[in-house]
Amino acid sequence: MMTLVNDRVQVIRDVKQQDEICKKQYCEPNYLVYQSFGLRRRSPPQAPRPAPTPPPFTGPTLKPDPVDPATESVDVAKELMNAVEAWSVTEGDPQIVVADIDSGMDLEHPDLKGNLWTNSREVGSSPGQDRDGNGYANDVHGYDFYAKTGNPEDQNGHGTHTAGTIAAIRNGAGVIGVAPKVRIMPLRFIGPEGQGSTADAIEAIRYATRMGAKVISASWGGGG
Repeated sequence: MMTLVNDRVQVIRDVKQQDEICKKQYCEPNYLVYQSFGLRRRSPPQAPRPAPTPPPFTGPTLKPDPVDPATESVDVAKELMNAVEAWSVTEGDPQIVVADIDSGMDLEHPDLKGNLWTNSREVGSSPGQDRDGNGYANDVHGYDFYAKTGNPEDQNGHGTHTAGTIAAIRNGAGVIGVAPKVRIMPLRFIGPEGQGSTADAIEAIRYATRMGAKVISASWGGGG
């Protein structure tokens, strides 16, 4: 069972303590949630199918069209969203912080590290030091609510994927995010196996709002 104690989400496992607390306030189970909206069983690996043999090419040889920087690395989804037209108005603003509440992020990814949010008040903190007094030590670039550390490094891949969809920079490589100039605040609560607890998700949401995020990405579901 999870509840608020001294303005912090806490999980209470003692049955008698649960009964006493729940007489006075609302309680609910600490449901597990999943990055894939439900735990999926892995299918057994299938033998690779042989690639079909293409027919012989008989047409003229064509030169590739020159790459237009405005549409470079743009996928079909972004074209359907009219993202290219939106970019003519704005590509986002570095003052806008998007909290990606997921499995963390590859903090050194070349498409992402240029848009990584920084908590300037925590820069230079020694290990275990909560320099800005927000209750979370060493949260220079976000926080790991799964492992309770200041390093939200991705051990699953899903969070890096969603962060790229949001804010991969325009660098001529990989993909372009929908808003390639906003800042990403990576908040990890999903572990290596693709699941996390509702209590950790709530704590991440509370952190995001208190630390200035204007948008939250929550690409997960399940539970109650």
